[in-house]
Amino acid sequence: MVLELGLDLERVQANVRKADVEDLLDRATVYRSGMEDDALELIDAELLARGVNAAAVAAHRERRSATLYGADGLAVKCGRCIRPAVARRWGWHCLWGVLPVFPGPQVFCDEHQN
Repeated sequence: MVLELGLDLERVQANVRKADVEDLLDRATVYRSGMEDDALELIDAELLARGVNAAAVAAHRERRSATLYGADGLAVKCGRCIRPAVARRWGWHCLWGVLPVFPGPQVFCDEHQN
């Protein structure tokens, strides 16, 4: 039995419409290599509809130049949110987000690194 998992463009479109501009810019730049072409077309069209031009996309790409990338070439996400990670350091892994259990490597975006 073969299970086909296709891209649900209606679901992607609804998600894109709800996303804020910064999230869409992250998807269009640092997360681009890990995304489906059809989804990228929707994201690029939404950015244009919101008045975000190519210069703004390029400026965002430059602001995210410190993004960490994994061995697979994909941008690493922050351990606390969906933004791109820019720092890697040791920290405590917490059970239920509260109880420190053991130390280990963690990644953080520019907002959560401090």
